[in-house]
Amino acid sequence: MEKKRGGLYGAARARTYAGGELIVMVERYRNHLIFVKADQDPRTALWKAGTHIQFNEDPRTFRDVWLPRPNVGLRTKKSAEKQMMKEARKWVDDWLRKVDLGVLVVFVQTSVLVPFICTMFT
Repeated sequence: MEKKRGGLYGAARARTYAGGELIVMVERYRNHLIFVKADQDPRTALWKAGTHIQFNEDPRTFRDVWLPRPNVGLRTKKSAEKQMMKEARKWVDDWLRKVDLGVLVVFVQTSVLVPFICTMFT
């Protein structure tokens, strides 16, 4: 499988439009769906984007994670969406790294315990 921009699993992007205006930006990144929606603050005219990520942790567990909105607004809608998409990808990478380390720790603990238990009872 070739490596594409979105990681090993490739990136699939979709945009939802209403009346010519972008409502939600969606991207598949490393088997996670990232949804980004930007809103303009009427008082400051700055844009802030809300983001949530959906993924299956295992065959029986579905996760829907909402990332915190940024404290600082940006001047354009596109830059706000781009920044939050970047933050979401970083969150996914960190999450997968954590999951991989957790699996590794369980494997190491099991491989140390099993020979010890086997020698104890023989």
